[in-house]
Amino acid sequence: MTETANGEAQPRLLKVTRDDQAKWYVADLSDYYSGKYPYVWLRDNCQCSQCYNKECLQRETLTADMDPEVLPASESVVDDGRALEVVWPDQHRSSYRADWLDCQRFSESQIDPISHPEYQVWGAEMNGNIPTFDYASILSTDKVLYEWLRVLQTTGIALVQRAPKEKGVCRQLAERVAFFRRTIYGEEWQVESKPNVSSLGYTSKYLVLHTDLPYYISPPEVQLLHCIEQAKGKGGENQFVDGWNIVRQLKAEHPEAYKLLSGVPIDYKNAATDQYPFHMKASRPIIDYDLRGELCMRYNDPIRAPYMLMPVEKVTEMYKAIKLFNQVIYRPQNLVHHRLTEGEMVTFNNRRLLHGRSSFEVQAGSSRLLEGGYIDWDEVRSRTRVLREKLYGIKRL
Repeated sequence: MTETANGEAQPRLLKVTRDDQAKWYVADLSDYYSGKYPYVWLRDNCQCSQCYNKECLQRETLTADMDPEVLPASESVVDDGRALEVVWPDQHRSSYRADWLDCQRFSESQIDPISHPEYQVWGAEMNGNIPTFDYASILSTDKVLYEWLRVLQTTGIALVQRAPKEKGVCRQLAERVAFFRRTIYGEEWQVESKPNVSSLGYTSKYLVLHTDLPYYISPPEVQLLHCIEQAKGKGGENQFVDGWNIVRQLKAEHPEAYKLLSGVPIDYKNAATDQYPFHMKASRPIIDYDLRGELCMRYNDPIRAPYMLMPVEKVTEMYKAIKLFNQVIYRPQNLVHHRLTEGEMVTFNNRRLLHGRSSFEVQAGSSRLLEGGYIDWDEVRSRTRVLREKLYGIKRL
């Protein structure tokens, strides 16, 4: 191993062997890793200025021009094992750093902890223990911003306290990350009791545990909800449930119900007028997953469609499964309760958590006003990676 200027060990190439039948190099590195590197992949990932733009980190070669059967003309280990140089049949010369090769392990490559975080699964023990951050510190300090975003990804919920009691606060926080996602309710929206509503959220009534906007093919991901004015009367308490905790319990206790809830689509629709007239529809399972296996809960009783696009033989069993689902999510050991105070914001993963609200009373001369908005995970994770590189020197590969 060699060392960088700050003393960190860097791998070296000890031996590089050709295998022209398999069309790859076998490279033995000083950290006891032996990796296979296909010739065509190396040619595709040449790091020279002709093939790769280091300012925007994008290749300038075209796959259409690649020869999948290419065989190098020659190769050599240079700079005391710090790099592999390859000369191709057209005499193009490529250089590959040993530390860069060490990170490219194909199916064995290290999983990005930001794209695939280790989730902290929780239940009622989170009552009184929701991770908490200071609003001004998030805005002014990169490390606090980074920690808040990491908690959102691992725990799925965080409180932000001591924010101004005025509109626009959610936008300031969102723009510290990237920008709001626009939906049928606009970029930011106010939750208050009012007439002619386009959502039950705009009433003082009890809201069942749910996820927002399941009628979107890609529902909103991170939700920000800021309390500007809290009801002076009783009620207005928020509830939260961790979807990963519910999935575990259903799998263990009700496997047949879990199979239905995760395999048979439920239909959602919403037709009203808010920012503009809309008629939204989507059909997906209540317990849904993306291609990476990340959970996307889709449950919102008030906007389940009256039609059910499933075999009629499954309808009764589906209702039984949904009732079991409700029994599990409302178990006291699964519920977290928190009544937001004025100037406090709750931020959470709308695809992982179900959230609800108790009914509330508004006294004469007062109101209950919350403002909210959404940010997409792509922007959150991008910002987290940029901060990680800045704060901790993690290389962009």
